[in-house]
Amino acid sequence: MAAELLIFSNGKRFATTGVQAPAQAQKMGGIKVALLSPGFIYEPYAPREPIPFWKRWFTRSGWKRTKDDIILELKSAYAINKLRKSGCSKNKFYTEAAQLYKEINTMIANGDKTSVRKAVTENMFSEIKNEIRIRESMWNRIYWEMVEPVVKIRTLRARLC
Repeated sequence: MAAELLIFSNGKRFATTGVQAPAQAQKMGGIKVALLSPGFIYEPYAPREPIPFWKRWFTRSGWKRTKDDIILELKSAYAINKLRKSGCSKNKFYTEAAQLYKEINTMIANGDKTSVRKAVTENMFSEIKNEIRIRESMWNRIYWEMVEPVVKIRTLRARLC
């Protein structure tokens, strides 16, 4: 049932929690806090904002944006080509990514913050730590299970470190 509801909330989970308001705010009636949980373990891909056709082709800023988009695509193609030459393949990467996703979610469900810190980026670790803290304040235990198959994985942008 909960999984079906997540589909309609655009992949985001809504979490609410009771928080003690400061003394001054309690006199005024209290504070109600609602937190939005993103529900993912990586830094999200943010697509570039689309611009209208006329602006892209008939303005200076449009041409600059077109140049930047082409450079991003070339950088991504270069990174993928360099990885292919070193012996990596997309399918191998996708299976490793799915396995890493399972491991990180299991660590989150168990509340193992030290292992999670090693597996995710600093920004994501901060979000996960807050998520674990909120979850522990609401529930004393959680059951987690990965339902196979994983949603189809796609390469959106490749970056070299």
